[in-house]
Amino acid sequence: MQDFNKQLEQMTMRSMAHGPVNSRIYKPSSNGSPTQSGITSTAFSEGNRNFCHKHKKKYVNFCLDHAVSLCAACFKDHQGHKIEMLENYAQAEVSKLQSLVEHLESSIRHVKEKLELRKNLNEKKEIAAKQFFELTFNELKRIEDEFWEKFSKDQEEEVNLFSKLLDQQDQMEKQYFEIRPLFDAMEEKIGASEFYDIIESKAYIWNLNETFKKSKTEFYELVTSAEDYELVFDKIECKRKLEQFLKEQLAIKMHQHEIIEVREKAIFYYQPFKGSKRKVNIDDDKLTQQPTLLNTKETGRLLIIGGNSGYSSSRKCFQVDECMNMLNLHSKLNLGRVGHAAVYINNKDIYVIGGYNSSKNQWLASVETCYDAFNPDQQPEWQMMAEMNESRYYFGCCTWNNEFIFVFGGMNDKFMEQQMSEHYSKCLNSIERYSVECNRWDRVDLKTYQKFPFCSHIVAVHLQWDKDRIIILGGQTYNKKTQNFENIGIVYKFDPIDEKLKECKNLDTQDRFIMCQGISDGNKLVAAIGENNLHLFDGTTWKVVPKE
Repeated sequence: MQDFNKQLEQMTMRSMAHGPVNSRIYKPSSNGSPTQSGITSTAFSEGNRNFCHKHKKKYVNFCLDHAVSLCAACFKDHQGHKIEMLENYAQAEVSKLQSLVEHLESSIRHVKEKLELRKNLNEKKEIAAKQFFELTFNELKRIEDEFWEKFSKDQEEEVNLFSKLLDQQDQMEKQYFEIRPLFDAMEEKIGASEFYDIIESKAYIWNLNETFKKSKTEFYELVTSAEDYELVFDKIECKRKLEQFLKEQLAIKMHQHEIIEVREKAIFYYQPFKGSKRKVNIDDDKLTQQPTLLNTKETGRLLIIGGNSGYSSSRKCFQVDECMNMLNLHSKLNLGRVGHAAVYINNKDIYVIGGYNSSKNQWLASVETCYDAFNPDQQPEWQMMAEMNESRYYFGCCTWNNEFIFVFGGMNDKFMEQQMSEHYSKCLNSIERYSVECNRWDRVDLKTYQKFPFCSHIVAVHLQWDKDRIIILGGQTYNKKTQNFENIGIVYKFDPIDEKLKECKNLDTQDRFIMCQGISDGNKLVAAIGENNLHLFDGTTWKVVPKE
């Protein structure tokens, strides 16, 4: 660019020094005829650049060595120099100038295109931010009101701090609306596609940058010169933690009473106790088929664990980013699994149990755990734990008071056998208990004549409000007469303390539970998601709620 400016300056100075080449000035004399030379006296004035002031003759040549115009009389003073016809030299200079002008026009067009692309990108970002703000504003406002109610009188200082932070937020919004018209005005100037407007816009941005640097320096001097400058950073850290807390509380509230299903490249969130649902499309090839979902209600996080990826079982665990509708890799299991169970213990540890590995054609009894799974200061790792007594998949599973894990029924490699005796089924009827403290699996021998049925695709939900019992819904069983699998609607209640099983009224509609998910509201309501419908228990009877 500097070479271009230098060439343009030299050509301009030469043009001003020598004037136009082909211009000729004729002026008749007082008697109506030209003078003796055909040129008036004004032709030899200092203002005329076409004639030699020394010899009063017209320039015809140009000396390239000295860069001066020459008349016929001047030619002898420049013998041996590089001489060129003045008209040819002028035409060559005009061609160079025209080339430089075209280069300048091309540069201007390139700048316009860049600015147009930046404008479109800013518009898309603004639309995405506006949509996210509209979706979360009402929920954030509701959580904010609940948050205020939880403060006690002994926490007045914290309440005042929170109020100041909200005032700062209002001030930031006010500043945003004050700056926005200036930004719009700058965009209009850029859209005018005027070169000087673009230069002025760049200068304005440079001034804003200098102002920011100055403000940053003043803030640093203010903090370092303050007697209690650590308090300033404590307030900033408090604000950051408060914003993180509100975000986590929003996620927890949204997932507190949800059951979730993955199908058709989307995640469906059902809230059966409120009668609402929402769908989040996941345009991501990483989403597997028939994965196991873990809804950590205590932290508001949703994990997608394993599942089928093509003809192999996936080892990957993904965390769902609901803001961007995408999957972020959390960790990798030691073994790929499908049809397994996953539970959350002590608000920090994840256990993945059983399943089937299609890559090795192996039914699994193994168990893996990830301790402190969401600790930001460490990389999540999976460790192998004690194995179950029987391999199984598509079974019922739930935790009990963060002390034990119970598994019910399921299927294993026996269902592949063609010839089976009458005493065996292609489904399991066993119950096992895992001690978190002792890392040991034990079979549960029921103390009643009522035995657990042979079935799979079961849901098990711990009911703390019902004497700490576990409700079991199923599922699918194998009919030896028809030699086919059939859906059933059994309901049992299991007492982990007395190890007794009680049969209850069956479901109104037979169904199997592929996702093996169920929830309770902590009072009397229970809900489970089946293959075809949602099943809701109101404390007295079961009723069917269509998914769609």
